[in-house]
Amino acid sequence: MISSDSLLRVASINLAVKHDDDIADNAFVAGYLAGRMNKHTIAQSLLLAQKLSHRVTTCSDAIIPSDSMRDIM
Repeated sequence: MISSDSLLRVASINLAVKHDDDIADNAFVAGYLAGRMNKHTIAQSLLLAQKLSHRVTTCSDAIIPSDSMRDIM
């Protein structure tokens, strides 16, 4: 059972460019799991997931140069 105490509201990031949904979805999952594996809270992990998904969809060929990731690593 889900109670109102267990719900978490996190602000969303609007994607400026629509790309392949699979790429964005995979990046979101990867960001969330990376956050949780690094002992981030659920909210922190969701924010990281959103940022990574957004970053991937705004880069050509979904390949992000490592120097462009320093702010979210």
